Amino acid sequence: MAENIRRSVEALAIKNDKTPLGTVTVSIGVAAIENHEYADHQQLLKAADTAMYQAKKDQRNCVRSVGTTVQ
Repeated sequence: MAENIRRSVEALAIKNDKTPLGTVTVSIGVAAIENHEYADHQQLLKAADTAMYQAKKDQRNCVRSVGTTVQ
């Protein structure tokens, strides 16, 4: 789902000269609960936030995940 959202935003081709790619894109972080690895929703949100910042660091306009495989 996250990759579909990323592709949909990219396909809009909204111009933005202030970005490296010249268009609006999104970097998405995904976290999933597996085997109760997060004690509460705050830890889950923090994990998703960490994944999002990893996406921004890696290349932007991508999806990064924690605790699951994104397809």
